[in-house]
Amino acid sequence: MSPADIKINISGGSANFGNVNQGDNAQIKVNQSIQFDQADVGRFYQAVTKLAKQKGISDSDYLRLRNAINQLVKAPEQPGIAATIKGLYENYAWAKKPLMALFAGVLS
Repeated sequence: MSPADIKINISGGSANFGNVNQGDNAQIKVNQSIQFDQADVGRFYQAVTKLAKQKGISDSDYLRLRNAINQLVKAPEQPGIAATIKGLYENYAWAKKPLMALFAGVLS
């Protein structure tokens, strides 16, 4: 029998482990489920609409952000969601506060 070698990498968010048991030839798989609360999404749209008007953001930029959020809400299990969220922060810095509020529940 060889010595056990278990490596765990966690990037972003948080994780709780309890009763993890891996016997001979066993495999452990972990899946993450992300859900957006519709009330949070509604508040995001209201806040970003108001902010876009206040800051004079172009309609095309505003609509691209709304479309990106729509796609994310429809398919939150897409691979690379952390990179997608990071890209939204970088591309739409003007909407940082509403984005932070929307993703607070997802990234906490």
